[in-house]
Amino acid sequence: MTKLKLLFNALTKFFVGFILISLLLFLPAGTFNYKNAWLFIALLFLPMFILGVLLFIKSASCCFFASLIAMSSLWGSTTNI
Repeated sequence: MTKLKLLFNALTKFFVGFILISLLLFLPAGTFNYKNAWLFIALLFLPMFILGVLLFIKSASCCFFASLIAMSSLWGSTTNI
């Protein structure tokens, strides 16, 4: 999967989740002036966004290590316990 496609999928899921959670919180309240809902959204989506950006930046190095692990499993284990 290319980085551009990965970024598009991640942003799409992030914004769809943001909209759905917002609808679930603000529609029953009947107002956007609902401090607890804004606090919940901030505590849920800000760390999610920050970690998503960090994982997106680090994905190339993670893929490198995952490929090393996959190659080592192909060689098989040489130690017997």
